[in-house]
Amino acid sequence: MDAYTLVVDLEEPTGYFLYLLAHSAAYPVPRHVVQQYGEAWTTAEHIVGNGAFLLKG
Repeated sequence: MDAYTLVVDLEEPTGYFLYLLAHSAAYPVPRHVVQQYGEAWTTAEHIVGNGAFLLKG
């Protein structure tokens, strides 16, 4: 893996999984942001937007 690849391993097939990824709760967030701000990473001043990602499946 590299710093630009997100891998998701499902326990079983889930036909609607890609639809779940459209929800904001499923957006990938850089680990260093969560580590730096702890629970405050979700506050408006610490939210990180994500660029263009390509989903493969």
